[in-house]
Amino acid sequence: MHHARTGGAKALDEPYRSPLGHPRHKIGHYYWQALARYHRDGPPSDWALTHASAYATSHPWEDFADSFAHYLHIVDTLEMAAYFGVRLRPVLPGPEARAMAAELKFDPISAGDFTAIIDAWLKPTDVANNLKRCMGSADLCPCTLSETVIGKLGLIHALVGERRAGL
Repeated sequence: MHHARTGGAKALDEPYRSPLGHPRHKIGHYYWQALARYHRDGPPSDWALTHASAYATSHPWEDFADSFAHYLHIVDTLEMAAYFGVRLRPVLPGPEARAMAAELKFDPISAGDFTAIIDAWLKPTDVANNLKRCMGSADLCPCTLSETVIGKLGLIHALVGERRAGL
């Protein structure tokens, strides 16, 4: 300890152990403990109310990363659906058919209103999930998008829009 009092981080040959570097080091411990706790205990039972995935509950960085990945899944899938001219025209009688009808012909990245993206996303994924279930396969999109998760995705959409605008 004599060196620590007289020479600080330099005497200990730890140049990053500075007033800024030491808290960053401690954040690494917190992150590691959060991941260890997640792998030991698993996610909370109500994780789908607030997160895009169970793993996103392990740490705020993972929450952002999984939310960002989910946003990219949505945008990429909608862009591909638009490229192929995907339209939903159910033959069900009554208002159910009108409620499920959709024509995916817009650029989701340029959409200013994230609500339009979510509205466009929910219809084809419902159809795709049901088609896959008919084949005994797992859902294309197994996520349930709560209002909280939709809010996180909307924030990411706004961040991407700002970046594209050069702000």
